[in-house]
Amino acid sequence: MTDPEAALTGCLLGQALGDALGFVVEAQPPSVAGEYVKDLRAGRAGRQSHPEYPFGQYSDDTQLARELLSSFVEAGGWRPEVFAGRLGALFSQGRDVGAGPGTRGAAMRLSDGAHWSDAGTPAPYAGNGSAMRAAPLGLLFGDDTRSMVAAAIEQSSITHRDPRCSAGALVVAGATRLAAKGTP
Repeated sequence: MTDPEAALTGCLLGQALGDALGFVVEAQPPSVAGEYVKDLRAGRAGRQSHPEYPFGQYSDDTQLARELLSSFVEAGGWRPEVFAGRLGALFSQGRDVGAGPGTRGAAMRLSDGAHWSDAGTPAPYAGNGSAMRAAPLGLLFGDDTRSMVAAAIEQSSITHRDPRCSAGALVVAGATRLAAKGTP
């Protein structure tokens, strides 16, 4: 098994770097993403940028993974209300970067006083925001699978109540856990 601290550092750093590289072409057609990759390979990084942000800017995906981990540390374990509070504060203070409609709507409801279990955008909306921040959960619970599953589902439902979103978050957390253990 990988050193837990090294695994968590690698997880967050890899996510942040991937987010910063990919945010530029988020929601763009494959042809635009393909040209972007060609530019990167040719050493022309930064030629394309997001309409609102500079090249290399991370998005709310990284911000919310960080807030999820920070809430875990702050609470001494997983407490969904602590994460929901941090999520609501990030958005109400206007510090979010590039959030999708599901996450933004949930954050507004949290800021308006909604309970964390009621704030999530309901089905049939099924964005990927809760999966994008779930990787650290695969590393925070050791061999306690039940707690990891519960946390993945709860953190997902704070912003996305469609069960497909919870399933996606669980897959990401579980895959991260298996990768850290060296399980194929």
